Amino acid sequence: MITDEVHLKSSKESARQIRKSFFFFCFLSLTQKLHYLSSDLVLIRSYHFRPQTHILSQRNSSKPLSLSPRKNPPLCSLSLIQGMENEGVPSMSLCDKELVFLILQFLDEKKFNGAVHKLEQESGVYFNMHYFEDRVRNGDWDEVENYIFGFTKYDDNKYSKAIIFQIRKQKYLEALDRKDRDKACDILMKDFKVLLDSNEDIYKELTQLLVLKNFRENELLSGYGDTESSRGVVFAEIKRLIEKNPVFHDKLNFPSFKDRRLNTLLSQSLKWQHQLCKNPNHKPGILTLFVDHLWVTASQSNGAGLPSSVIRPLLLSGAIPNPTGVPLLRAHAAFQPDPGSPSLDKWMTNLSSVPHPSASAGSIGFNIQDCSDILTHLRTPMNTPVVDYQNDDPEQVLKRTRPSGRSNEHEDSQSLVDWKSKVADESSEKSIIWKLKEVNDPSSCRSLRLPDSLVSTRVSRLVYANSGYVIMSLYANAVHKLWKWPKNDCNPTGEARTNTLPQLWQPCSGISLTNYISLINPEEAVPCFALSKNDAYVISTSGGGISLFNAITFQKMTTFMPPPPAATFLAFHPQDNNIIAIGMDDSSILIYYVRLDKVQAKLDAHQKRITGLAFSNIYNVLVSAGADSQLCVWSIDTWEKQTSEYLQSPPGCSAAFLADTHVQFHRDQTHLLAFQERQIAIYEVHNLTCLMQTAPLPASGRITCATYSCDGQSIYISFENGSIGVFTASSLCLRCRINYYAYAPPYPSELSYPLVIAAHPHKPNQFALGLTDGGVCVIEPLESEGEWGTLPPLEDNACSSTGHAASSDQFQR
Repeated sequence: MITDEVHLKSSKESARQIRKSFFFFCFLSLTQKLHYLSSDLVLIRSYHFRPQTHILSQRNSSKPLSLSPRKNPPLCSLSLIQGMENEGVPSMSLCDKELVFLILQFLDEKKFNGAVHKLEQESGVYFNMHYFEDRVRNGDWDEVENYIFGFTKYDDNKYSKAIIFQIRKQKYLEALDRKDRDKACDILMKDFKVLLDSNEDIYKELTQLLVLKNFRENELLSGYGDTESSRGVVFAEIKRLIEKNPVFHDKLNFPSFKDRRLNTLLSQSLKWQHQLCKNPNHKPGILTLFVDHLWVTASQSNGAGLPSSVIRPLLLSGAIPNPTGVPLLRAHAAFQPDPGSPSLDKWMTNLSSVPHPSASAGSIGFNIQDCSDILTHLRTPMNTPVVDYQNDDPEQVLKRTRPSGRSNEHEDSQSLVDWKSKVADESSEKSIIWKLKEVNDPSSCRSLRLPDSLVSTRVSRLVYANSGYVIMSLYANAVHKLWKWPKNDCNPTGEARTNTLPQLWQPCSGISLTNYISLINPEEAVPCFALSKNDAYVISTSGGGISLFNAITFQKMTTFMPPPPAATFLAFHPQDNNIIAIGMDDSSILIYYVRLDKVQAKLDAHQKRITGLAFSNIYNVLVSAGADSQLCVWSIDTWEKQTSEYLQSPPGCSAAFLADTHVQFHRDQTHLLAFQERQIAIYEVHNLTCLMQTAPLPASGRITCATYSCDGQSIYISFENGSIGVFTASSLCLRCRINYYAYAPPYPSELSYPLVIAAHPHKPNQFALGLTDGGVCVIEPLESEGEWGTLPPLEDNACSSTGHAASSDQFQR
């Protein structure tokens, strides 16, 4: 017995040793294998890797820095992962899709949020990126997967495969991070089970992490941040993959149409049915929407003369009175109700004797004021003149032929005339009383000066992270600062907002993100930096060499290209983080490939230093701007110059041949904003045609910065006198002016002004300012107003053709 027990213990110990040997036998380079499963090395490396590992590898110190995956094996090495297929949704007609969008809008307006997202998923017509981001940041991984599977199957393409792998990999690492070994094993066995057959090496390496007390003990995972930040990076990467994935190309934008559109269509249907009634009643009792509203005569009040197909729905709806005396179903009121008559939502009556479970919460309301889209070509009652309700022009309405021959309809027609006249008067009044929105004091807007206990010099550059949760700045002393909004009860999403104080963030290591300072005069340096699209990397310079940082750990990965010449502008390629466009002080542009650690192309066309660079995905071009007032368009495929143009001064303004010129693409990627200290202009990129330009009057001071709002509808312009102008992007008309004292501290020790302005990437009415005194302010309109002023009347006629004059005069008033 004792011998058997000893033998049993020995067997268990042997099994334990075998498992341990198995785990360490499988130890290779986990992260290197994971790279193969992603279409871009940055997808994993952005939050996993210790940067130095890829710069000075102990195994191969001469290996160049790389931000891209190796070509083999391809991403399809996970092509056999099971449990990732979905049934998909049947194809829908255009009409069906539009109906789904209308229902989505209705559900959203009624705050049926669960139903909204379930319909999005099951119909597959609209991918709600904001909802998806919220689920990712909350770690609701089951819902994240379910939502994704409403739009794509795992084997649709390589992007879909990478998306699913990113989700499950993050879920696995989080389980390990919270010491939930059982959950981690469950994920490993269910989500990655097929790897045991298709790619045993990767499965072994994933398994090896289970034996570590902390998976960060693995050298290549030592840079993994906290859960919240890693989820943010994962979302940014998945978003990038979704935007590249052709399956999602027609599903990321919700179509634009008026509010309460479904209600409007129902209202129009009811009104048209009224036109078909022989004896319309002024105040009908509409009892149901489930059947057409027929005129029921006394002889038909008990169903006589009506076909059975009509009698049954009318009985179910309560339209035909029962022996207890339910009222008759009568026809509707006139097309346009008398101003004193009840609105349509009051026409709908509740019949306590005929309850309906889906309508127990109350009656359905309709917007009866939006009548501009009434359908034509429908049948008109005989002997009734045609009435065209598509044109809402008041004068035209007064001239229309109206149905006649009915005593009560004459009164309704007169009411329609009176109502239209009233609308015309109100419209005229609004045109007369419109004036520029002035924001002169703190009570007229919402502003927040970001906390900073350190002494700062002027802010040289400012940018929101693409997620919208972080603001990063670069100061004249070569120091970067990063503010991060916390997620709490007051701010459940963690978004940048003025009523929640952000944290001046630093990693646990305590290191700062600081550039190398050149020996040249700091005043001559041109600080600049750029953030990669996935918010994982920062390239930056302050007159010295260019540094590449990990945006999460602040660790400097490498420094290259020491001056002279010095870099003056930096931009990541929008589709490949390995390609960086570098504008130089000697007027050249270098196309630097990080993976190859070499300059792939040198572009020469400017005569002065480079002051702006912008990529367009639509035209596949790079636009450069210089201190010589010249714009150049370069092909990304060949790096050959396609065209160039010099900025011309607006009429009435003195020419300024040599001036720093800055550029930014509109969200449509086909229009370009260009500005100098005395003018702004909009260009069509294909042939650099100037569409419009404007020059604010000298009293405002020089323009210090300008940027599009995230929706491309507005342009925010900062001036040397401290004021901010909000211009309409379509016409360059000024719609709102924000004066310095609206956002200045209560008792400023010195007058400062914004040097840089950055627009929030998701909130079109929020922007941030970087000031000469080192302060950073976030500004939003009042919550009750929601936007910066209103559009000027007759915008197309008054502003577009004379944008330079209109906006100049407006800004001066």
